[in-house]
Amino acid sequence: MLANRAVMKNQPVHIDWMDRIEAEKKYDSCSIRGACPPGREIRILRVGSDVEACGGTHVSNTGLIGPIKAHKDREDQDGVERIRVLGR
Repeated sequence: MLANRAVMKNQPVHIDWMDRIEAEKKYDSCSIRGACPPGREIRILRVGSDVEACGGTHVSNTGLIGPIKAHKDREDQDGVERIRVLGR
C-alpha cells in the first residue's frame, strides 16, 4: 500500500549524467555506490528527495509505473534490497 501511494504521487523523475567522482562528492556516496553501474560517467536519478545511481530504463514520472504488487524480495548487499514486482 505504501509503495502504491508513493507511485501514484506522480512525481517527476529527473535524470542527469555526472562524473562518478563529482556525483560521490555531491551526493551521499552510500546511495551512489549501492548498485551503481560501472563507468566514469554515471546516470543519476532524482525522485523527490531520493537520489540513486542507476543504469536502467525508467519512466519520466512515477505515475506511469501504475499499480504494483510485491512478489518477493532479496537483499543484494548492505542497504540495497531488490523487490520483484508483478507487472501489469
